[in-house]
Amino acid sequence: MLILLFPPRSEQTQIANYLESKTSKIQKLIGAKTKQIELLHGHEEYLVHHAVTKGLDPKAKMKDSDVEWIGEIPLDWGASKLKNVVRITLGQSPEEEINLDANGLPFYQGNADFGVKYPTPTSWCISPKKIAEGNDILVSVRAPVGELNICKEKSGIGRGVAALTTPNYEFFYYTLKAAFQEMEKLSTGSTFDAIGHRELSQIKLPNPLSHEKKILVDYLDSETSKIYNAINNIESEIAKLEEYRKSLIYEVVTGKVKVKAS
Repeated sequence: MLILLFPPRSEQTQIANYLESKTSKIQKLIGAKTKQIELLHGHEEYLVHHAVTKGLDPKAKMKDSDVEWIGEIPLDWGASKLKNVVRITLGQSPEEEINLDANGLPFYQGNADFGVKYPTPTSWCISPKKIAEGNDILVSVRAPVGELNICKEKSGIGRGVAALTTPNYEFFYYTLKAAFQEMEKLSTGSTFDAIGHRELSQIKLPNPLSHEKKILVDYLDSETSKIYNAINNIESEIAKLEEYRKSLIYEVVTGKVKVKAS
């Protein structure tokens, strides 16, 4: 039999007012930190887009790329269709059931297993029909369209993913991040958004000289790493605030912390 003990009505009101005041302040702190994360993500988007479309030399002479989302690019850069710089492999459903026992190859059906940059498998397949190799770019081609990761090892891919193979995978990973809205715009579907091989292959991307690709990748790796570290620190602070809020409520409503009359 469950027995609930309640303090007097006046004390209940006192406790409620106290917790409302304290938790409201905590929530404001969480909201402010969440806003900081949003701003950091926005800064990352700007940083990546500017670097892969404008380069790092502010004095470089520019020309029109004739591609709306790219705008002007440095004079010695080009703009290439995706199909001309990568090999595209669309995923396919396997004939056999996937498993959760790590039997076979890691298997990705969509972006559910995607991380910040690399996926973590939660399902496997012994005989997948379509394969992504290590260092292939994984693209979510079903809602949400355009999410990206880099494949760490040979893996199977299902219908929600495409694998892009290129020796310049690091550069084109960043370039496709900048083209996220373009991919979204090209997606279609009555039930859920999706992007097909034809639309994906026609997306135009900035294409600098090889030595510039390496410089840009090194720069973006360094700068985005700083951003992700800052985001991780803020997320840790938010988690501590949420834990403190739960602990505070528990301690007060169980009487372990006494609320003084105001």
